[in-house]
Amino acid sequence: MKNKLNLAIICGGRSFEYAQSISSAFNMASLLEDEYKITILCINKNGEWFYGNKENVILSNKIIDVDFNFIKSKKVEILNKGHVLYNNNKIIDKINKALIITNGIDGNQGSLPGMLKLLNIPCVGSDMFTTVICADKEITKSLLKDSGFNVVPYLVIIKNIRYSFKEIVDKLGLPFVIKPSQLGCSAGVSKVEDEKGFLDALNEAFKFDEKIIIEKYIKGREMEVGIIAEDNHIVISPHIAEITSSFYSFEEKFISNENNTVCPAKLSIKLKEEIKQIAKRVYYALNLKLGFYRLDFFIVNNKIYINEINTFPLFTSISLFPKMWGESLKKEMINIIKGAKI
Repeated sequence: MKNKLNLAIICGGRSFEYAQSISSAFNMASLLEDEYKITILCINKNGEWFYGNKENVILSNKIIDVDFNFIKSKKVEILNKGHVLYNNNKIIDKINKALIITNGIDGNQGSLPGMLKLLNIPCVGSDMFTTVICADKEITKSLLKDSGFNVVPYLVIIKNIRYSFKEIVDKLGLPFVIKPSQLGCSAGVSKVEDEKGFLDALNEAFKFDEKIIIEKYIKGREMEVGIIAEDNHIVISPHIAEITSSFYSFEEKFISNENNTVCPAKLSIKLKEEIKQIAKRVYYALNLKLGFYRLDFFIVNNKIYINEINTFPLFTSISLFPKMWGESLKKEMINIIKGAKI
């Protein structure tokens, strides 16, 4: 019998989405374990790497409390061509391909895809160039706007370039939204309705990033669609999801027990087809490559505004990306894994 390909799922990391990443790795391991030998490489909050499997995942009823049993796993280093090293450079395993499910500094800011390329390990998912472009909301919005897409009106604030509350209101109106430019999971995101709220929201966002996006608040339907690219063959998710909350905060996503999402969303056949065509156009406009992507957008009076795109969507029990694919997710992920090359 032919040996199974050893697929390493990389999770954890020095990120606000640490627990969500580990939860996602467990679910992905469960989905793919019949097809591959699954290794989990978990990065702790100090940036140290550990070798284990899904049995090392410490599950919890709350996704934000999921963790990894580092005591019962081996602290490792990774050598060129996928060799996993233990004490005194002892090789304990060899991984064939790596699937990244981390966010923040260790994931969707390009560090891991770049590292895997240098180590000659095929990366299942976006390359470094694509990851960096999509991780920065300002870059994504600028490229999409230049390509003719509707984007939510926005301003950018960095430490040394500020706008007054009045200047922002004059340009974007009230309310408006403040968010870190390079972070997901709605961390550090606030809806601002007055000047005091503006100062509080600005301080909160700067805890997570040195660059802040300020967006016009869009009162419309908030939607998501999935994209999977397999060797230049683009597949759009069979379902489109809708977020029903008026402001989908981190607390509503991961702490509240309320269900604020619908999948599939109720859409006309015409609008659903238009969304799928726009998703394909976004894929080409951003020069995306092999990988899996979640495109977020708003619908206002049947006009579609692109919000952002995530190159490493989560796979937790409440994540919309796997729900949008349903039973076809496993087949599509296997196709991506097959297509991953150095």
